[in-house]
Amino acid sequence: MHTATLRTTALLAALTLSACGDSGGGADPDTTAEVDASPAPNTDPDAATEAPDAATQTPDATVAAPDANFPPTPAFCTGAVAHRWDPASTTEPDFFPDGLLTRPDDASPTGQRLELTPTSAPWVETSPTLVRDSLRSLNALSGFGVMGGVLLRFTGPVTGAPATAEESVTGAGWQLWDLGGDTPARVPFEAKVLEGGLTVVLWPLRPLRLATQHALVLTRDAHADDGDCIAPAPTTRALLGGADVPADPERVSRLAPVY
Repeated sequence: MHTATLRTTALLAALTLSACGDSGGGADPDTTAEVDASPAPNTDPDAATEAPDAATQTPDATVAAPDANFPPTPAFCTGAVAHRWDPASTTEPDFFPDGLLTRPDDASPTGQRLELTPTSAPWVETSPTLVRDSLRSLNALSGFGVMGGVLLRFTGPVTGAPATAEESVTGAGWQLWDLGGDTPARVPFEAKVLEGGLTVVLWPLRPLRLATQHALVLTRDAHADDGDCIAPAPTTRALLGGADVPADPERVSRLAPVY
């Protein structure tokens, strides 16, 4: 086992120590809670037999034809340094907490349950024995930790994460959001740069709100050490409407509306 892999799995063990049980789980900072945005079905037994309103059957010449370019195709950063997020990795996690590691569960107080299986998280099976059982035990939980850090990995050095708590809530590049209030609110965090900038861990400076969606956002104002923006992983592009084919299409398809 390489030293870097040992460091990563040891760090992951530390991140999961704050994970939540069924008394209430903090939602994944990667905005993972499933949201059903579809309209409620019509349960009126007479609805199917009602005559349609004739006015609705006449095309309105004043209504513009649908725009073939809407929604617009996302324009992603194409920097040389990219965020790593490969759910199919068999060696180590690239991103954690990871919203793809959840499944709907009506019996859970958060409506979701963690799911780290050989299919969804193959790196668990190759983790050191010391942490493998702990990782498997996460499947009983209803959310990620309210004080757990966010693990990010990059293909090149990224050492310019916010240096102070003030910068973490005022800077434009790195943003951690609490989505549970009347309006979204920034969450202060401490950034730890590891492995020369190939790994960054964001530690929230206050407990995350229980059973609440949180969002981690890296914008074009977050730069790699080469001065360019940080390109999103193919998984991220797929979630945001890009043409990429994700490693886990079923989960990406289920969670894409949230993103």
